[in-house]
Amino acid sequence: MQEFFKWLAGLPGWLSVLVFMSLLGSVSALIVFGLRSIESFSIGGGRGEERKLISIKQKTTHPVNHIGCPHVGSVMRLQTDYAKFFAWKHEVLFIRVLEDQMNEAESYLTSIGDTIRRNFVTVLHDKPVSDEDVFDSVKYRRFVDTLSLCDTRIRSFLRRCFKENHLAVKTDLEFATYKEDRINHTVELAVKFFEEHYARDEFGSASFTLQGVLKTYEADIRDYVGIAFDRARYISRHYRTLIDEAEEKLDTEYLATYGVKPTAKYE
Repeated sequence: MQEFFKWLAGLPGWLSVLVFMSLLGSVSALIVFGLRSIESFSIGGGRGEERKLISIKQKTTHPVNHIGCPHVGSVMRLQTDYAKFFAWKHEVLFIRVLEDQMNEAESYLTSIGDTIRRNFVTVLHDKPVSDEDVFDSVKYRRFVDTLSLCDTRIRSFLRRCFKENHLAVKTDLEFATYKEDRINHTVELAVKFFEEHYARDEFGSASFTLQGVLKTYEADIRDYVGIAFDRARYISRHYRTLIDEAEEKLDTEYLATYGVKPTAKYE
């Protein structure tokens, strides 16, 4: 038995839940069939007393059509469906939603990164600081490397925001406030990162400052990050709707099978 539980604990979370619930349903069915097959039992009295046969009258609160328990198959299937549902729900909320949100966000970050690189090349062409090719220049290579590191930092920040998975339940006003705060934080993060990791004297003149270059991209950054949060909220709401619809369908079947609404669920 210990080996079985060790084996069960080693399975992925959703699979272990499915196996456990299926096993529980099988054992429950065997117990029900065993009790139904016992119609009576005998007990012995004291010395010389005649053994008496006592009938077992089973009591049930289930609807009349379930007294003979002809729907055991439906009960077991419903238990299995619930186990599959909760495994799927866990996967959606903690894996699939975040994956879809990050895929959307990364596409926008890639777009803004390409825009920034193109604009920076234009700036270097307009204000040449050496005779070498722009793309081979130290300034360009250092800028692109810093931009790549900054991009990684921003993606990590957005992942932490999305991982909270609360966007779907926020009101429009709450979400607007939350989004604006996160946009401001993203811009501040980018500016601070460049100030800390990109040499100030790389631009060669007072008028050609890092702050001025970053200011050029601020509007684009704000737009793309705002769209990323809008899409993240849409994705979260979309999956929440799918989960609610699937759960409502199971609860309706539960009511039809047991005659009562489900009160407690394993998640």
